[in-house]
Order: sequence, then C-alpha cells, then structure tokens
Amino acid sequence: MRKLYFIFSFIVVILLFLFLYFLGVTNLKLQQSEFLEQYRFFDFGNPVLAIIYLIVLTIFFILITSIMIKLIFSEVKNESKLEAAKLALLQQKQSVENTINQHKSQKEKKPALDSPTTEMNSLMEKIDEIYLRYSNMVEDIYQAATYSEVFEKALFWSTSLTQSQKGSIMLFNKTNELYIYKITGRRQEEKLKLKEFILPSQSMANKVALGKKRIFVENIDLYSDHQFLYAGEYESRSFISQPIIVHNNVIGVLNLTDHKNKCYRISDLEAVNVITMICCQTLEILQHKKKQKII
Repeated sequence: MRKLYFIFSFIVVILLFLFLYFLGVTNLKLQQSEFLEQYRFFDFGNPVLAIIYLIVLTIFFILITSIMIKLIFSEVKNESKLEAAKLALLQQKQSVENTINQHKSQKEKKPALDSPTTEMNSLMEKIDEIYLRYSNMVEDIYQAATYSEVFEKALFWSTSLTQSQKGSIMLFNKTNELYIYKITGRRQEEKLKLKEFILPSQSMANKVALGKKRIFVENIDLYSDHQFLYAGEYESRSFISQPIIVHNNVIGVLNLTDHKNKCYRISDLEAVNVITMICCQTLEILQHKKKQKII
C-alpha cells in the first residue's frame, strides 16, 4: 500500500514539474503566445528570468525525483524483507501444526487390538496437550501488535512452557546499558524496586548479550564454563539466559529462573529457543511496519 502511495506521489510530482517546465519554456521561446496573453500572471516579463527559473527548476527536479526514487526502491526492499519474515514465521507455525496433525494421524492409525494401557493413554494426552500449547503460543505471539506486547507474550509463554516461577526480559537503553524491562513471578514491591534497574557490566546477562550465546545452567555449583561473580547471591541454582537477536543485533536478554522442579532440562531450553525465534521474527515484522527502532 505504501509503495503504491509513493508511486502515485511520484507521478503527481512529474506532472507538476512538466507544467512548471511548460511555463518556463513558454516564457523563453513563446512570449507572444495566446497562453501568456490569456494568463498574464504566468508571464515573467523577461527571458533572463525564464532562464534562471529553468535552471533552478531543473536543480529541484533532480533532487526531488532522486529522493522519490530512493523512497520507492527502499519501500520495495522493505516489503521484500517483510514478506520474507512473514513467510519464515508462517513456516514455523505450519511446522508446529504439521507435527500436531502427524501425531494425531499416527494415534488414529493404531489398531484397537493394541489396547494401550492407562499410562500410555495419559502420556499421549500429555503430548497432545504440549503440541496444542505450542500451536497456541505461535499464534498468540504472531498476533502481537506492539513491541511491548511481543515481549510480554514471550515472557508469559517462556515461563509457562518451562514451568519457571520467575522470569525477566532485559533490554539495552540509549546509553547501551542493559536494564530490566519486564519481570514476572515477584511481589509488586520487588517489581517496583527492580523496574528499569541497570545491570552491572560484569553480570551474566551482559555476558550473554556480548557473546550472542545462551547460557544454560542445570546446577550452578557444577557449572565450569563461566565464573559467576555473583553466584552466592543467586536465588536459583538452575537458570536459562537467552539473547534476543533482531537483524543480527542483540537488543536484550530473556532470563528464566526457579524451575518448578528445581532443575531445567534440555526440553526447556529447546522451548525457549522456539519462543525467542518466533519473538524475534515478529519483532522484525513490526519493525518493518512501524519504521522505528525497537529500543
């Protein structure tokens, strides 16, 4: 739609300049024409003024047409990126739906003679529930209309699917400092205290952002890949910290702690990977639509 608007505007500008050139050429070559006789207010009265007018008009024509052409090509490029991001997100959504349908199909094909046990039925129901929740999650994040809504849904689904009791999203401010943007699982007074709290430069979240790599800790006391300076102050001994990357730039970090069963598993990490991927793709789509930075 915006592309059509720019093209229409470009055509209008061209027609306007054609009329202005017509006035300049008429004053330079056809001073005795019926047009100038009928519309005296278009008569410059001097050929020298007509030459100066045409020179200035040409300069403006080159500048304005260059800007308009650049805007049109930029819009075409942005639309291509937007469609690519939408396609990637729809493919992810379709992948989840295909997995659900495949699982259901396999379940329906099982012969009645198998007589699955109650435990097996319970397991199959849990699998159905998990796939359904993933499908709902993809649809829910995809429908977000604002940056804030994307972050809120990403935090909700990541804590929900991984059974995390606490979670937070940290973003970079204008001075490139990581601060707490959204937080869940804490009392209201704690939320107010931690709101927009700037993290130390040596914090684990800053390390994740700087390295563009996630940190998955099952037990901090047994973790040797990183030396945690504030390990003694951590309330949870197991956590997941995942960078949020949009257009290859880290804009923030998703942090999950206090697993319901005390320890995170690989399945929790994979769930966070899917959520952050969908979150980042949705942010890219919104960024193309809104034409403004996320942070």
